[in-house]
Amino acid sequence: MLSDFALEVLGCVAHDYEAIQTIRGDLERDLDQTISENDLFAALANLVRAGLVDAFEYNPTAQAYEKISPSALTQGKEFWFLANQSGLAQL
Repeated sequence: MLSDFALEVLGCVAHDYEAIQTIRGDLERDLDQTISENDLFAALANLVRAGLVDAFEYNPTAQAYEKISPSALTQGKEFWFLANQSGLAQL
């Protein structure tokens, strides 16, 4: 079972590719509280490892998002996140 925070994070990536900065701003506005980047990254990484969210890097040469493996997630790099079918089923 997902925590309330994980469900909020999942909802933020349900409709489009989102970067962590955008997700953080949306959550802070919607929840009216400060969200640390560390907590948000941990929640996103957990959702990726759980198979509910896919993580991507943007390839400017190909002008496309390229899915990465959960093991490639490292804090500080620029990633985009998008809920997959399994994640959408949780909402």
